[in-house]
Amino acid sequence: MDASNQNMTNAHLLTKIQLAHTEQWRELDLSGQKLTELPLALGQLVDLQTLCLYNNQLRLLPPEIGQLSALQELVIGNNQLRWLPIEIMQLKNLRGLYLNDNHLNCFPVGVLALRGLQALSLFNNPLKNLPPEIGQLNQLRELYLENTGLKSLPSKLGQLTDLAVLDLSNNSLEHTTPELELLSNLRVLDLRHNPCVLPDTIGDLKKYGAGVYIPQWCQNLPEEMLNESSGMIDRYLTGW
Repeated sequence: MDASNQNMTNAHLLTKIQLAHTEQWRELDLSGQKLTELPLALGQLVDLQTLCLYNNQLRLLPPEIGQLSALQELVIGNNQLRWLPIEIMQLKNLRGLYLNDNHLNCFPVGVLALRGLQALSLFNNPLKNLPPEIGQLNQLRELYLENTGLKSLPSKLGQLTDLAVLDLSNNSLEHTTPELELLSNLRVLDLRHNPCVLPDTIGDLKKYGAGVYIPQWCQNLPEEMLNESSGMIDRYLTGW
């Protein structure tokens, strides 16, 4: 693409953002536009509730993202982000944050301030670890951590008592944490493709009504972990 076409693309983006500002849009979808950066003018969209930036080529978010005070849903999956600006912590109304398929090599610290988050998607990022402070996000109902390189879980994960979905599949978990039994509202737990040994208390989740995916090789599980119809333990085990 030559420089003139690139300028036209930038101009069109600025025009769209200005229109969204003038008309007080509540939703803006910029998915699949091959964007490599966002203009600072984005910070003007103080009425925006949903911003979708999926499937672009973004490596950075501008600090002005923190000015979107009404934002409730931010979709930034399938980009090239390596970190988030600390200003992300200003999005106090955010309920859904979708960061999957990026290059984040650590848990974004600013996210820990978003106490109203209900859905957080981080799968396919090389995180390696979760901070103990993740337990502060106690309104989370969905947490997606598939293929993030996790080897262990912080015990504070047990504080996320509103969790309904926890996806930990395709990691390197050598053990889970006994505090998982505290997640009495859990409806789906996916532990497939991990080398972990399951705690004896994992059967309590089945009693609560959770559906549990477990590593195929696991043996000698509690009776309540067996599938009633087949007795198999290498399938999705459902209690609801």
